Amino acid sequence: MNIGKTAALLSIVALALAANAQGRPDTAPNPKGQWTPKAWNPKLVQGLPKAEPHFTSTVTAPLGTTSPMFEPNKGGKWRGEKITAYDHPEKFTEPPAQGVGIQSGPVIIGFDGIGQTSLTPPDNSIAVGQNYIVETVNSTWRISDKCGNTLYENTINSFLGDNGFIFDCRVMFDPWRARWIMLWHKLDTAAKDSRLILVVSDDSDPFGNWWWYYFPGDTGSGATEAWCDNYDLGYGSAALHASGNQFTYSGSSFTTATFRTWNPSEIYNALSASMITDQNLTNADGSATFAPRVARMLNGGNGGVYFANSRAGGGDRITVWSLTDPLGAHSLSRFDKVVNQYASPPDARDQAGNTIATNDARLTTAYGVFSSALGRFRIVTGLCCANPSQNGYSASRLYVLDANGGTTDLDWNYWHSSQWNYYASPAANYENTFTWVYSYSSNTSGFQAYPSMAYVSFYNETFTNSYVVAKAGTSGYGGYRWGDYFQGDLDWGDYYGGGGSTGHQKLWMYGEYAKSGQWATYVAATRTDNITSGTLTTNTTGAMSWSGYEGQSFANGGYNTTVGNSGNVGFNYLVSTPSWLTASPDSGQIFEGGSTVVNIDANANASALPYGHYTGNAVFENCYSGATRTRSADLYVWAIVNPTAFAVKLGKQNSGNLASLQAADGNALRVCKFVVPNATAAPVQVEITAKAPGSTTGGVYFITRAKMANNGVFQQRMEMWNKNTANWDTTDFRTDALTTSYAYFTLASTGNHNRYIDAGNVLKAKYSVKATGPSAVALWCVDTDTAYWILSPP
Repeated sequence: MNIGKTAALLSIVALALAANAQGRPDTAPNPKGQWTPKAWNPKLVQGLPKAEPHFTSTVTAPLGTTSPMFEPNKGGKWRGEKITAYDHPEKFTEPPAQGVGIQSGPVIIGFDGIGQTSLTPPDNSIAVGQNYIVETVNSTWRISDKCGNTLYENTINSFLGDNGFIFDCRVMFDPWRARWIMLWHKLDTAAKDSRLILVVSDDSDPFGNWWWYYFPGDTGSGATEAWCDNYDLGYGSAALHASGNQFTYSGSSFTTATFRTWNPSEIYNALSASMITDQNLTNADGSATFAPRVARMLNGGNGGVYFANSRAGGGDRITVWSLTDPLGAHSLSRFDKVVNQYASPPDARDQAGNTIATNDARLTTAYGVFSSALGRFRIVTGLCCANPSQNGYSASRLYVLDANGGTTDLDWNYWHSSQWNYYASPAANYENTFTWVYSYSSNTSGFQAYPSMAYVSFYNETFTNSYVVAKAGTSGYGGYRWGDYFQGDLDWGDYYGGGGSTGHQKLWMYGEYAKSGQWATYVAATRTDNITSGTLTTNTTGAMSWSGYEGQSFANGGYNTTVGNSGNVGFNYLVSTPSWLTASPDSGQIFEGGSTVVNIDANANASALPYGHYTGNAVFENCYSGATRTRSADLYVWAIVNPTAFAVKLGKQNSGNLASLQAADGNALRVCKFVVPNATAAPVQVEITAKAPGSTTGGVYFITRAKMANNGVFQQRMEMWNKNTANWDTTDFRTDALTTSYAYFTLASTGNHNRYIDAGNVLKAKYSVKATGPSAVALWCVDTDTAYWILSPP
């Protein structure tokens, strides 16, 4: 958010004079371009006594190490947090090839970012870690998963408990140390006080504790006392860095640009911390340095970092700075790189005829990348807006520069025919693929466009010139001010998940488009055109089946499915199931060549279901593409039906009651028969009724547990009522011998199972007991400990 800078930006002479006033020596640096920081470029340790960390409560969820490796240390441990739900923001199919040469990779996932807040423009920034994305705009920050679900959102004022004016945000995931860090500015013009606020996570998981530091942001004194504005945030393998401008409290005149350096061992361990400030910076041609951008160093074993800056009002030079041994000798060198002429751009127009401010010719986010093929470091950046001197449209300048002054690999004046193009900001991966996200709009007769978000790529040393629209604007924009910057980031989940230095990492972009007359932000990811998107695979699609009784557990160990990724970059998966099944884990991220085993099993909800047959599917989904794979599931809930009444038809009830038939507890219903010893007699007979569950259509099993009270040769016959014939079924019956020991007996139905359930779902069955051989007793008895039905669903 640039406040009152217009006048300052118009005079390069004034910038140079301001730099001289800050102590720039009259002599040039030595031929090697080495500076002595204490004389040329005073190294100021600000914040004495050292800034102390402030703590916040946990955000409602181990530290890596500073490594001398050529790339960020991959030994840091990650906490893989469960992603709970997806709302499937948008699904993308890959577009057909367009244009000529190398095609820009497709949008493989996209979703809306933070919506318009009370401040304009959004100044949107993004960082992508292992499992999560952190977005910031000018007053608000958000944690989302990689499918676009918002998991946490807050204003920075509320989060810090600070009611001051806080603005100009930057966020990054520091891959060298696996931490999240945000940079915010605070300004109190009445008190002449400005601050740089660093907000730091305590580990690689943004759901957890954060702390923050307030560092003095002022430089100068008296009439030249100046506040900090529009700082960029970057990292190397040894230190954290920021760079930006200073403007006076009186008149908002530019005074100097500065570099800031922090020690990660202090910042990331909640220790009191110092800040190194380099100021009074001048370019190699003697002009004052304006709006420097600090690189995010994807490589860099020496711990150094690059900065770069253009000329405020236009020119033909980019200054490249190198800072080595940042926490030790802190040595700066710089050179001016001659590039094609650029100038401050005209304002843009949109389809509704609105004017959109494109501001000045400053650089956007920078990345430092080592090309193993070329054997040199490169700086990737963009000029947020430039005048192409063609038909009055603004263009973006795209740069891939040799960081040591050699070959310029890309100096591209990029614009669309009959369109304004502005705020191109890069992202870079390890395959030397660079993607610039930008806005465009037009109100010409040949092309009408609301402010939209698109991107274009550089791959295999070739500029694509074939852009992809990530999000088309849906209305005119009446706010005039557009973004001061957009941002992109490498997917560090892909890097740590196996992509390493192959270039098999997604590139994420955070841009802006117009929606309902307001600004809106959008997040999108792409990949290099020569690799494949993450592709869902599963090793099994067979049916799964569970059976059990009402109110009882269905656990059987479950069914395992291996979910894999046959593509080159990671994707997020989700497993959706009926409420009576649980998938574990039910979501996650799978990287190139990776897989995870998902176990699916019946849960407590299944145990609470009534009798019946339940069907459903376990659906494995790639939340980026919407591609699914399915396994069918069957749940058979069996019913146990106890008697509701009984009647002794033949014989005499001697003891026991209905409860005796409802539990196998040894408390039996005893029915006896008086007979003439050793003579044939009519059997004991007991009829039992019960109430069946509704819609009973499966198998019917009638079960008794019985024994004889006295010795002899006895037999039990079991029968069920046939509602269709209104009589006892002559085809379904069972006869078994009874002894003086308890035994279970089961009569299983056959044929049309519904014929055993009468109107009103009444079940009827009976058992008869008779002597089949001589008995020397005049009174014999049968004990029935339990009688019940089991109903199986179809």
